[in-house]
Amino acid sequence: MSITNTRISSEITPRYRPLFACYWEEHCQTNVWINRTRLLLAIQQSHFDERIYDHRIIHYLLDYKDQFELTQVKTEKGKTFASHLDSAHAVFDRFTVHLAEKAYHYSVNNTLEQLLSEHFMGKCDSTFLKLQSIIYSRSDLQRYYWQAVKEVINSNYFYYGLSGGIWMPQSKGVKGLGNHPEIGFYSGIAHSQRDLNLYLFLRFASTAEPYTFSYRGQSFTSQKFLGANTGLE
Repeated sequence: MSITNTRISSEITPRYRPLFACYWEEHCQTNVWINRTRLLLAIQQSHFDERIYDHRIIHYLLDYKDQFELTQVKTEKGKTFASHLDSAHAVFDRFTVHLAEKAYHYSVNNTLEQLLSEHFMGKCDSTFLKLQSIIYSRSDLQRYYWQAVKEVINSNYFYYGLSGGIWMPQSKGVKGLGNHPEIGFYSGIAHSQRDLNLYLFLRFASTAEPYTFSYRGQSFTSQKFLGANTGLE
């Protein structure tokens, strides 16, 4: 959403503001920013409660961490925080990083409030390492984290691809066939503990020199060549 549209929202009558916010969240894909603001304001105003978020909070934290690693913008205090290249997003990020700094000021040491404030201040390199601590063992946030880890460990994904190269035999028995282009296809299913792979490689093109071979007691001379190998592992 552009800066202009964001300003227009302040001119919408109170009757239609909930509908506008709903549209903004569901269709403009800004729920990440809305939840970040809601969370930081709750910490700053001493109204923090874990019911303010659900299991999606882990994805929000990861998205922010990835965003921070992609682009960093200096704040007025010389600190860095993540920002999209889009100017509207950059303005919003500057707003929420200031909220995070204020929320951090009101938070108590070794609490979720402090951990989340630090994360949205841009100190997100060790957030998930700290979250594994026994300090947060009774929190929903740690439970959501381990659920996300378990999902990743147990997830399967299918992949496939093409490859190309040159087949260059080195052994004496087949070296005379010369080099040949090779194309391949592979696919499989990957799991955190096991993989199943199927592959097929084809080699083609005529040999550089004629070769002689025997078939059913007769000798033949040719330059034709077609080779293949397949496997399952």
